[in-house]
Amino acid sequence: MARVLVLCDTVGHDGGTESYLQRALPELVRAGDDVVVFARRVETSNAFGVSAGAIAWAREDEPPNLAAAAALRDVIERGAFDAVMTSNVFDVAVLAAARALPRMVVRLHDHRAFCPNGDRRYPQFPGNCERAMGGACVVNAAAHGCAAGPRPETLRRIRERSQVRDAVRGADAVVVSSGFMARLARTNGIAGERIVVVPPPLDRDAFADAPAPRPDARRLLFAGRIVPQKGLPSLIRALAHIEPAERPVLAIAGDASPEFARARSLASDLDVRLDPLGRLDPLAMRAAIDASCAVAVPSLWAEPFGLLGIEAQARGRPAVAYAVGGIPEWVGRAGIAVAPGDERALAGAIRTVLSPSSWPAFAGEASRSARDFHPDRHTCTLREVLCAS
Repeated sequence: MARVLVLCDTVGHDGGTESYLQRALPELVRAGDDVVVFARRVETSNAFGVSAGAIAWAREDEPPNLAAAAALRDVIERGAFDAVMTSNVFDVAVLAAARALPRMVVRLHDHRAFCPNGDRRYPQFPGNCERAMGGACVVNAAAHGCAAGPRPETLRRIRERSQVRDAVRGADAVVVSSGFMARLARTNGIAGERIVVVPPPLDRDAFADAPAPRPDARRLLFAGRIVPQKGLPSLIRALAHIEPAERPVLAIAGDASPEFARARSLASDLDVRLDPLGRLDPLAMRAAIDASCAVAVPSLWAEPFGLLGIEAQARGRPAVAYAVGGIPEWVGRAGIAVAPGDERALAGAIRTVLSPSSWPAFAGEASRSARDFHPDRHTCTLREVLCAS
């Protein structure tokens, strides 16, 4: 049994990191560990099923908060913790205070430790950056409009984000969700022997006892934030390349937004039928997956992982996707991933996966692949990382 301190940005129900911690922390407790959480902001104190307190350290765009670091040191002195795991903490003073514990593990949820933009996507031109943070960011500021463009503000952002990267370098272990993120970490100077790939877990009740049969109607599900980098307009254009008689209905789970309004207008122009579902809780999301033949993950940015795909696999549903970031690692044979932005290729993948003759094989592989994301497997690896001597 270990006593683990977890530091994260927010204790709540919204967000990818929050979703991960809602799954992972109760499993650590289930395995016998004592887990205490402190966050910059606590929205719902019981969101993760463990004790949670607040220390208002700096956000990623603020200078280090020395008072918050002192408060954390006090927590550490009184807590008798064996290890600390940080997730989305960008206050370098707080990270330095956490380093005082016997073992420090940093979980990299996204790209922000290595990118002053935060998402490694060029703001003014298509494409994703694959270079190490530093001098390349200065060049990209002028060539691609990264950070604040060719201004002194960009140099400040690079300097401050480099301090976060250096703090991550000092951790005993760096946990990432995919081999893609492991390569990115090595590119940015994280020693390979300190990097551990631990794919995220699914909830125990996410797995279907027996997958629902293939729906009679062709239906594809998109779920997630409706923002440009998630690629919804590209998916709609891909669907328009499919003959009307074979074109599936596109169900969309996500909050309404200006981007969603534009997507609806585009779909109307291209005669692509949409079924807006709004925001769904986990139970309703599983029902939406069961009611669909497959899910679509048309992300244009380099997704560190892409959780929707494995949620679909747990229900026996394949995926079609763009092959960016960590997505190809979980798609495998349980779907088809095509070159990012190739809308005709994506249309072909949708036709193939939804075809009654090929769908059973993809669906069966999806169910088999889902076993890799069982919480027991994740918890075993994470505990080894946290408790290593």
